[in-house]
Amino acid sequence: MIGLKKKFCLLFFGLALLSSNLFPDTLKEAKKSYSGRQYQKAVKLFQEYSKTNPSDGEPYMYLGYIYESLKEYNISTAYFRKASDLKLSPKQKKTVLLKLIIYFNYMHAWNYVVHYSNQYLILDPGNVEVEKILSKGRGNRGSDQIASVNLQYQDREKSNKQDKTKISETESKQSVKEPKNEKVKEPKKVSNEETELWDLALRSIEKGEYSNAFSFLSKLLESFPDNKDYLYKAGIVKMRLKEYDKAVDYFDLALKNTNEKNETMYYYLYLNKGIALSKLEKFEQALDVLKKSYSYNKSFLPILIIIRLKYENGDYEDTLKYSKYILNIDPENLESQMYKSISLLQLNNRKEGFKELVIFSKKIKASYQNLNNIPDSYHPGIHYLAIFYSGRKKYKLSNNYLSVVNKTRSSYKSYIFTLGKNLYYMKNYEAAQNELLKLSEIPAANYLLSKIYLISNNIEKTKESLLNATSKKQLYWSRILIDPAYKPVLQTKSDLSSFILNKGVFPIPPKDEVKIVTPNPMENKQIQEKTTDQTPNQIVPQNPSK
Repeated sequence: MIGLKKKFCLLFFGLALLSSNLFPDTLKEAKKSYSGRQYQKAVKLFQEYSKTNPSDGEPYMYLGYIYESLKEYNISTAYFRKASDLKLSPKQKKTVLLKLIIYFNYMHAWNYVVHYSNQYLILDPGNVEVEKILSKGRGNRGSDQIASVNLQYQDREKSNKQDKTKISETESKQSVKEPKNEKVKEPKKVSNEETELWDLALRSIEKGEYSNAFSFLSKLLESFPDNKDYLYKAGIVKMRLKEYDKAVDYFDLALKNTNEKNETMYYYLYLNKGIALSKLEKFEQALDVLKKSYSYNKSFLPILIIIRLKYENGDYEDTLKYSKYILNIDPENLESQMYKSISLLQLNNRKEGFKELVIFSKKIKASYQNLNNIPDSYHPGIHYLAIFYSGRKKYKLSNNYLSVVNKTRSSYKSYIFTLGKNLYYMKNYEAAQNELLKLSEIPAANYLLSKIYLISNNIEKTKESLLNATSKKQLYWSRILIDPAYKPVLQTKSDLSSFILNKGVFPIPPKDEVKIVTPNPMENKQIQEKTTDQTPNQIVPQNPSK
């Protein structure tokens, strides 16, 4: 009996040893087939290996690569998701997670972006680029466009109570259905050269090398002028190169070569064409095209772009209308909240506008602990927050917000004035003066300048600045009378006090009070003799080394 057990154990051990030697060969052969672009054989071998090694994520990673090469991005993404849930080396897992982050960021699937970015940062804490994408994802959660992604291999376990487009950061790991073997096909008439050029173009785009990317795409379009994918990417690249008119041409060609049933492609083509037209300042055409994009996918993105265009063109009523439309569906949409508040302020509804701005402030702080990670799209609202807090005497906080929007808003007069005002009340008078001097036509800036000159006892400049302020706004004559800065001056009988009380105009005395004095030559001579011995005040030059 003991001998039988030993034989059984030896047999079991032998089979295990045989399988351990056999399956690594299967994986090695699968990789070899992948490298030789024998995709059908590679897929079968990877699937065969995965059946006996269900916890290994490597075959799913390679399956993702294969379908990515075949431009089946929905399928490749499903495989990458499966791989990320299984065993991979740290390097492999980072690669897979980064592909998922980039894909879902591009598709505006923000909850997925947050989910996979958090996983990536566990492996690579402090990665600046991924942190930026994570912040963007957190800020846009609630406006996911995942419905347009249409992943072919959906997760098996779905909650009927939750929106299918959302995934929480703590969501349990889910499985992805595998494609059946009989459905695996070799790419139709795709040469190695075509695949290589396409891969090179995509890699160049990922690296931001857009001129190189267009060079590869041009070669592809010489052989395949009607390929919608190549035309679409060429349009995207031209947008990155800021050649918006050419981008529109490529999008139009792609639309002509796209089947109307491909609603996802129509959505993105019209969306990007609308953005390109807006950059060309063809706003009416842009609005029409963006509405078409919305008709193919009821997502918020086209509406948000319409809101931006409406606001930039001064149509604050429509900005408010579209913002409310989105907020009725998604009360947490941050960008709509921002535009609702600032459009109300532009419409002079200050009470409601500032109330909505405070709501925006709370949401933006919750989404971005580091203010420097706030995307440019929120800068109009951040600019208003700087003005808002400056008006409430929170000058340091206001300056913090101004520093966030410095690169996009520093040329705005309201930015310069708010900065100058903050610096004045923070007693940095020299820096405040430098900013306010840029706004010589603004009464409020001149009034603050007058107070700066008063502090330095430059009476003539004080008078000049007061005249510049009051020439456009007489109200400042009354304000001076209650301004603490001018109180000591008004309590004296100085020249400046008389200037202020007479509103910058000295009364001309009546004719009968004017006395004509005949000059006395002897008196003039005596005065001359007295003054010649006096030394005039001199300005001593400062030592440049001090």
